[in-house]
Amino acid sequence: MNANSPGPSSPGRDWAAAEAYVLSSLPAHAARAGMIDELLLADGFLLHGDLVRLLAAADQARTAPGRERALLVSLTPAAVGAGPAERAALFSVTAAMEGIAGLSEPNSAGPPPYRAAWAATRPRSETAVLDGGIDRATGVCTFDGDDGRPRLATVGYEIQRGLGG
Repeated sequence: MNANSPGPSSPGRDWAAAEAYVLSSLPAHAARAGMIDELLLADGFLLHGDLVRLLAAADQARTAPGRERALLVSLTPAAVGAGPAERAALFSVTAAMEGIAGLSEPNSAGPPPYRAAWAATRPRSETAVLDGGIDRATGVCTFDGDDGRPRLATVGYEIQRGLGG
């Protein structure tokens, strides 16, 4: 991405036809270029892109719409393994539950299998449910993230073996 190329949220961008490398690498490139908000606001990228890598960079969102879209993605962990139509449906449920804006572009993969019109739930504080490794954790610590929210880090034998330990 550069100043002369259309941004990630440009109308008409066909994310369904994008190469796998682009869908997985663009979040890191957008973060380094200060364009993560634009990528978060690209409905098509949310339907086709690598959401794990997008979430890894989402804390760099600078605008209110970008932060709201990061919240939408982080509160919809089931979308990570879903196809585009199912992602659209899942995001609609999260948007209704949280009272935030959902996706606005028509889904290029066809209509979602369902769309939430409203939801009534208890408030929740988690932002994602993450699966870890298969070995037991051998160390745990908490720390405050850049946004001031508490974070949890764990270490286990898998990670130690990966580092040559």
